[in-house]
Amino acid sequence: DILARLRSHLMEECEPPIYISDRRLLKCINMLKMCAFTNGRSQVSEFDMLLLKHVCWSSPEEQGKVDDWIIDQLISQTETKQLRYLLLGVFTRCCKSMNSNSGEGSGSAGSVSGSDVASDVENLVE
Repeated sequence: DILARLRSHLMEECEPPIYISDRRLLKCINMLKMCAFTNGRSQVSEFDMLLLKHVCWSSPEEQGKVDDWIIDQLISQTETKQLRYLLLGVFTRCCKSMNSNSGEGSGSAGSVSGSDVASDVENLVE
């Protein structure tokens, strides 16, 4: 998917367009598979995509455009994962807070207050 998006970006949005042939694209796929295999993984990692900046250009002037796009994609994917993790943590704490508040009067030591959730959110954001 990222290779198709990279190819599309380079052909349609770069001036002048940067062409990646089918043969080069296949070599990129095989290179990424080999990278995963040599690192003991069965799947390609998103960070393996950093290797593409070395092979998806024809002239040195094009390398910067390829590198910038790959870095932008990795940053946006990483930020999305971090945001999901943050929201999952907040959701978990809110559920605990709601469950402990529904059984108020028990005064259990494991209850979570709204201020605890707020402070946890602040710590996660930092």
